[in-house]
Amino acid sequence: MLRRLLGSPQRRAGLARAAVPLGALAVVVAFPGLVPTSLASSLPQFTGNSLSGVSCVSADDCWAVGSTLDRATDNVVGETLHWNGSRWIAVSSPAAAGALASVSCASSTNCWAVGNIGNGPPLSRPLAVRWNGTSWTNIQTPRVSGALLGAVSCPSSRYCWAIGSYDRGNKTLALRWTGSRWIHVATPSPGTFDNALTTVTCVSARDCWSFGYFGGPPAGALMTGYLMAIHWNGSAWKQVWASAPYHGGDVATAAAVDGISCTSARRCLAVGWSWTPGVMTSSLALLWNGSRWATVKTPKIHDANLYGVDCTSSTDCWAVGSAGTLAGSSHSLTLRWNGSSWTTATSPGDAVSVSCASSRSCWAVGSTESTNGSLNLALRWNNSSWTSL
Repeated sequence: MLRRLLGSPQRRAGLARAAVPLGALAVVVAFPGLVPTSLASSLPQFTGNSLSGVSCVSADDCWAVGSTLDRATDNVVGETLHWNGSRWIAVSSPAAAGALASVSCASSTNCWAVGNIGNGPPLSRPLAVRWNGTSWTNIQTPRVSGALLGAVSCPSSRYCWAIGSYDRGNKTLALRWTGSRWIHVATPSPGTFDNALTTVTCVSARDCWSFGYFGGPPAGALMTGYLMAIHWNGSAWKQVWASAPYHGGDVATAAAVDGISCTSARRCLAVGWSWTPGVMTSSLALLWNGSRWATVKTPKIHDANLYGVDCTSSTDCWAVGSAGTLAGSSHSLTLRWNGSSWTTATSPGDAVSVSCASSRSCWAVGSTESTNGSLNLALRWNNSSWTSL
């Protein structure tokens, strides 16, 4: 269940140590017990870093969140980085007791980041921190047993959704920010086990989508899992779509939709991956046309996984993830959607989340490995190429 809930390896870093990219410190913030790397780039680094989410208000105002390893306590703690147009700066946050998985900004003075405190069910509990333009503040969430939050979307400063699972991963979880507090809202959990939501996006307060999965009876020796899409219409979450069954060694390894982006009520793009026993994973894309979800053909790439997507228009989307080689190594996977087909772009590192302020300016974050361990990765699209900072 864990892989499916938090999606990519980096997003799962809140519950296990993350894998991340190479870069280093122009600015060092002293997190107790953390060991800074060399000063090689403008990206703050400590050994054991991993970025799992990014949100851009403009080309000069982006937030990236993730986790890092506190060497003094051997605990995973959250990190928040801000892009000011010239460099990434580590900003202190009250997420020292947990890891952050996702971030969404409605404006430069209103951002939410969510994640988890604890080492997974049944002891984990939700973590939500808010940026008010000056500082990050920890905001209380409903007490939900064994809860995990993996994604957040804020269409306005007074309205947000955070999603995940609870009850040891057996029930889907959705929390709504009302403008003054977080409340627990009922969501479909159609499976006999392993019900979870993995990604969420909102066009408006009355139009939100979330993808997830649920488990059903075993198919022989293999567990059976289904992808599902649920929709918020302003008053309730309802299941709209479910996939054909996927079979895996366990439900958590069958398939997942880890990213979704909508440009209107009639156009959304969701990405993820699927796995067939005895075959490597394949990238997965689904398109909403206003009436139904349909599978979109993706490039045939060996062992491909897509973890994040962002669209500036219905004809311009970026999806990021990773792919493998026949030799067993992995590399980044960056795809661009023009409204009818995908093209592959070259990029370094292993990105898991992407946010575009415009078609000319995007950031993708994730991780890379170094001899000292995992490190943060931030990739910038400048309208001609992806470069690592």
